[in-house]
Amino acid sequence: MNRRLYFLIAFFIVGLDRLIKFWVEENLVLHESRPLLGRIFRLTRVHNPGGAFGIFPEAGEVFIVVAFVAIAVIVFLLLTARSHSRMVNTGLALILGGAAGNLIDRILFGHVLDYFEVHGLFVNNLADFAISIGAGLLVFHMFFGGEADRTSQPLDRL
Repeated sequence: MNRRLYFLIAFFIVGLDRLIKFWVEENLVLHESRPLLGRIFRLTRVHNPGGAFGIFPEAGEVFIVVAFVAIAVIVFLLLTARSHSRMVNTGLALILGGAAGNLIDRILFGHVLDYFEVHGLFVNNLADFAISIGAGLLVFHMFFGGEADRTSQPLDRL
């Protein structure tokens, strides 16, 4: 698959996340909710200055640095690695788009705008979901991908 496609995936995630965030900013006040699927799945405007699930709320600058490093590493991998599978490249593209989407929020506003609420569990955004799905693809590939037939390979020796 063409490398440009993976960057298009990342740009699509950033663009769609920005569009949804723009709509949420224009139509919901802080902590306001609107049902999407009953009371289980709602649009809720939340400002998250920290990391996932609001951890480390005072570490916004650290998350900016980590995001820049992650973005640089992923761009390097997508541009230079020749042996990655489609699953790995898609996972990297999703993480790239999600990291860039949340980085934009941190730089512009000092917090990440979250809006998808799963009642009683968490409030995330599209960028967070893209990062989670991308990481899941990478983990899945680590355990079940790789060589086409591992049964014919000799066992690793310590």
